[in-house]
Amino acid sequence: MNNNVSTLIIDGNHLFYRAFEINENKIRAREPGANDLGAVYIALTSIRKRLQQFKFKTAYITWDKPVFKGTHYRYRLTNNSYKMNRPPKQEKFYALLDKTIELCRHLGVRTILPYRLEADDVVAYLTLICEKPCVICTGDNDLLQLLVRDGVSIYNIIKEATITKENILGFYPVTADNVVRYKAIAGDTGDNIKGLKGYGEKTKSVLRVFEDYDTNIKQFNTEQLEKIRLNQKLVSLGYGLVCEDHKDSEIPFIQRQLEEQKDHKPDYNKFFSLAEEYGFDAITNSKGSWKNLVDKERVSNILSEMFKDFGK
Repeated sequence: MNNNVSTLIIDGNHLFYRAFEINENKIRAREPGANDLGAVYIALTSIRKRLQQFKFKTAYITWDKPVFKGTHYRYRLTNNSYKMNRPPKQEKFYALLDKTIELCRHLGVRTILPYRLEADDVVAYLTLICEKPCVICTGDNDLLQLLVRDGVSIYNIIKEATITKENILGFYPVTADNVVRYKAIAGDTGDNIKGLKGYGEKTKSVLRVFEDYDTNIKQFNTEQLEKIRLNQKLVSLGYGLVCEDHKDSEIPFIQRQLEEQKDHKPDYNKFFSLAEEYGFDAITNSKGSWKNLVDKERVSNILSEMFKDFGK
């Protein structure tokens, strides 16, 4: 795996959700010292690991924290059933998420939020405009559809593997250009998107459709085709950015954040002050491993190491 990339995009929400669940298990098991703030610490160490893993020019982190408090087009198209199969998150989830976002900002990571949509939609836009090669750190299969774009790859943090449009079939049932179609037919149980009856994920029936999609799609009746078209809008990470509901707000809001954070700098004093306040001794006792993760000094250090290699 080549870890030299121009742009690194971290799916912060996915990393934090995993950290929160891990920490909740520790609390339920009554592990010594386990407390709510452990979710923040676990998320931070996971984010640091990705920042250390890749050599990049620019790093972004995205979160499911829209600034506009309201539903978006996916709820409208599903009569508000979108994601309604999920139990509501605990209040402390959002409080701890806010603390994690604040700490990441102080580390110097450019934080990009959606206006009304979701973090995945923001990632989709970033991969469209960012310098390539670009790698996305996530464990979310929804983002596999972005592999159709040249220079974009995904580092799956669960499988610890790099997925590209060339090797995707080793990790997913269909090619990158068929991910949206596949999810539209099979549905997405996690998001409460109903697929076609009898064509669930990884069933023989849905896999047969993709043996010759252009021919086999003709087997579906008008009602089924309409369902597929609706689902394609729901699962697509590009549609929401340009549809009538959001085209005048979503992209301009992302662009404004990119411009505002063009020269974003770390504030280590604030970062370590908060770490001390939260009782993160492992951070305050190893400050060196938390500095220069994204700033120019880190790039200089990387170049110095490269020159050392040439001299050997």
